[in-house]
Order: sequence, then C-alpha cells, then structure tokens
Amino acid sequence: MTEELPGFSGITIVIFIACGVLTFIILFLFAKREITRFSLKNRRGPHVPIGHDAPKALRREIDRRLNRITELRLEPRSLELDPNLDLSTESKQRTSSYLHRIKAVDDVKRFEEKIRDKYPATRQKSIDTLRFYLITVVVGASPGSKKTRLIHRLCDAYNHARHSPKDFGPEEYNQLVSVLAELQQM
Repeated sequence: MTEELPGFSGITIVIFIACGVLTFIILFLFAKREITRFSLKNRRGPHVPIGHDAPKALRREIDRRLNRITELRLEPRSLELDPNLDLSTESKQRTSSYLHRIKAVDDVKRFEEKIRDKYPATRQKSIDTLRFYLITVVVGASPGSKKTRLIHRLCDAYNHARHSPKDFGPEEYNQLVSVLAELQQM
C-alpha cells in the first residue's frame, strides 16, 4: 500500500535530502570560517604597535618612555621674560584680554612654586587639578573655612582665565590678584 511518487524512487529522494544537508553543512562551515577570519584580522586594529619589529631591548625602552609621558607636565610661561609689562597701555580689547589671561596663568604658576618651596614634600601630579592640589596642600583647610573659599575663588578665576571663552579683562585679573594676595598672607 505504499504509494511512490511518479518518477522518483526512494533512493532518489534520500540522495536529494543528503545533498541538501551536505550543501547546508558546507555553507555553514564556509561562513563560520570567513567570520572567524575577519574577526581575527580586525582584532589587531588598523594600527601597528610602536616598535613592533624592534629588538626586545629597544621595545622595552620605547614602552618605558611612553609610560613616562603621564608623569610629565609642562606649563608654558609666556610673559615670564617681561614681568613688568604694563597691561593698561594696550589699545585693543582682544589683545588686552589675551595678555590678562597670560598674566593670570603666570601669576598662578608663581603661586604654585611658592607653595612647593614652602611645602617641599608635596608635588602636584599631572592628573590632579589645581583645586584638588591646593586643598590637599593646605592641611588646615576645613570645608567651610576662609582658606577653602579663597582656594575655590582662585581656581574659578584661574579656570575662567585659562579655559572660558568669555572676556577676561582687567577687572577679572585684579580679582584674581587680590585672591592670590589674600592666600599668600595666610
């Protein structure tokens, strides 16, 4: 009572099914191989490590110097050569604002040097902000004390001079200098 399809025997059907399964397995293996190949190729990324083909000693020296970069810090001093520069004679507001910013940054750096001379054991790390450094150096500064408030005012004025796009004129500079003078007296 078994009815067979016309033109197809049982063996032919089994061979078709086996060919379909074999084709599926081959396509699956090929796709898996390509995916693995691309993932391994992209794992390195587009960049070659510095000193990749260098000798081991040179590679270690390169790594040592690259790791040292985080410890380096350079704050340029633009007006250090002429500290007696009279800013009131500037005619242009833009140039005057720029010179006031430079002068403010130089004054804060001089203040930091005085603190380092006074407390030689402290050293500002490159990741520390000026605010964090000054508050940790001034040991007796409690959160609500006058020293802490002055430090916050100084750091706000310094950040305004250093990073703010707003004008930094003689009024802001004089405020920063007065805060510096008050902190130096304490």
